[in-house]
Amino acid sequence: MADPEKPPIPRELAEAFHNAVAELRGWTLGGKEPQVSYQLNSHLISTICEQVTAYDDPVPEWVQTVLLGMQIDLPHELPGFTYSAAGRGCVKEISARKARFERTRNL
Repeated sequence: MADPEKPPIPRELAEAFHNAVAELRGWTLGGKEPQVSYQLNSHLISTICEQVTAYDDPVPEWVQTVLLGMQIDLPHELPGFTYSAAGRGCVKEISARKARFERTRNL
């Protein structure tokens, strides 16, 4: 549950995260880390995912569905599907994919 004293996630950051999740879903072996637009600049999806970890607002149901479909390992210490938990899970997945891509390239 969101802390009533914390400001909610900014709409533009939430939208950038939603786009980052969509890009993560389509990211294929060997490709560079995707980027999304946020505040009129391109940012790596890992950067956006790290930024949302500061927010405990719940993510939309479609984001939950996509993350579960990708079998993203979500932290369990927070109740529900929050931006914080989803962002941390995505950062972990991005790191794992980068490592997997690097191992494949070195074969």
